[in-house]
Amino acid sequence: MPVSSARRFGLLLVAAVVLVLAFAYLRVAQSSPVKPKRTMKVTSTAVPKAPPYAQDVFCTDGNHSWSHPMICVVEGLVAKPKEAYIYDVEPDSPEKRSSRHVKIHWFSQRTVDLDVTFKTAGCVENLTCDRRGHCEATVSVTLKKGEQKRCTYKTKLFGQKDPEEDIVINPCCM
Repeated sequence: MPVSSARRFGLLLVAAVVLVLAFAYLRVAQSSPVKPKRTMKVTSTAVPKAPPYAQDVFCTDGNHSWSHPMICVVEGLVAKPKEAYIYDVEPDSPEKRSSRHVKIHWFSQRTVDLDVTFKTAGCVENLTCDRRGHCEATVSVTLKKGEQKRCTYKTKLFGQKDPEEDIVINPCCM
């Protein structure tokens, strides 16, 4: 072989070896787990988060839903909506009733002790309050078409009494 051909062959051989080694290195690097970077412990001078009892829930007006009602007890101790219209059971479609009774939710504006008590018997069941601004109950009546049941309840926030509020239960899918 002439000198120039041998030199070309050697350069091609070196280039091929370098490519094979680079390919092998990339395959190994991709299959091995990435080691996490060492992090330094940071001491922050930022203001700490507010404790859970002082956090806002941002419930101010309720959602006025007949099938998934949310009632807000605002700072002035007024429930909104003051008179909530709800279904007795959830709809499966616009004209078809289900067997699932509607669940009512009450929220206070802040995560504080909220309590709900019904003055009208037979309206709800499983009334529970978590003492952090949330109460829930399930409607316990099933109404016939044309019937309506008005239920009066009271809420307590911080141990103070709220004026009486009403829930008007209507048959689903009228």
